[in-house]
Amino acid sequence: MRIGDVRAIRKSEKFRRLGKVDRALKVLSGPTAEKTCDVRVLIRRAVLSGSINDLETALLKDPQNGTALFFLAVKSYENGDFDKATQYISKALEVAPDNISAQVLSALISLKTTGSLDPLLALGKNYTATTIKIKSLLLMEIETRISVLDKKDSGAKEHEHTPGGVLGFIFDVMDDVAVWVYWLIQIVPVLFLFIVNGERAKKRKLVIDASRLENVRKPDSAYQKFKAVLELDENDMDALEFLVRYHMEKGEWQKALAFLTRLEKSTGPDIKDFPILKRWRADIFLATKRHDEALKLYTEVENEFALDYILLYRKGLCALVTGPVALALGSFERALSQPTPDLLKERLVRLSELSG
Repeated sequence: MRIGDVRAIRKSEKFRRLGKVDRALKVLSGPTAEKTCDVRVLIRRAVLSGSINDLETALLKDPQNGTALFFLAVKSYENGDFDKATQYISKALEVAPDNISAQVLSALISLKTTGSLDPLLALGKNYTATTIKIKSLLLMEIETRISVLDKKDSGAKEHEHTPGGVLGFIFDVMDDVAVWVYWLIQIVPVLFLFIVNGERAKKRKLVIDASRLENVRKPDSAYQKFKAVLELDENDMDALEFLVRYHMEKGEWQKALAFLTRLEKSTGPDIKDFPILKRWRADIFLATKRHDEALKLYTEVENEFALDYILLYRKGLCALVTGPVALALGSFERALSQPTPDLLKERLVRLSELSG
């Protein structure tokens, strides 16, 4: 490769990382105008521009270039030309049969055209080693098929990143001890408060006890305590917040929405300082198939939860229903760029169960 071509590729990559795609393309336009430029410069420009013509030009220059064949297969798939996609990916696999991304794309095309999961399942866990782009296209197809087979499905659940085994048990015990210590620190002042204001102290003790029960993983017992708190103060924000989360976890969406509405009213003018409330409302709307409203709310709060994969994933689910498809794909790409605890695997298993 010529020195000028190497410099052009490096400089264009720098601009691409900064999100300046136009400047990256401009850097590559000089070398690609020359007939002697390296085919990798043509491919780089083609990938950035999304132009099939540029990719085909690169392929004419090097008919056995696996990268050009692969990206042509991707573009053809996105354009809905599955015959061409199959043709290009088959040639790409002839050139590089061990390329994982090409294998996954081939399995995805098969799923799209035949509905068969067998080629994908045959890959084992290898599909997780492919590019974010291919993972996103795969997730989009999986979610589309799940939505047809199970009208009530509202996407993957959010999972906590907790270790298992002995280490997980040790951490749980340490957490429980910390909860009890914190409870003792809080309860002592309340005992003195009983002397001054018995009613207020009673409510405060119920809140502290309920929080302790929640933190030691006894949500049903905490529920009873927080219900008792609301009998003393119907606008208590700690109790209302817990009941929203409790009913959401139970899938009791109408109850969750009712308590969320009460919580929003209790918050008053300060509601703008609590984007989590909009987030919860969006989650409830998604679960109840009010995708337009959910998408709007997810868009409003996504900057507050920029590293939250589940929010970006759920935004993608909404866009998959309402459109545009490009927004769904972009949201899935951003979600899968974050650490995701087996999201793709979970949804593939779900589709496999539904498909029988």
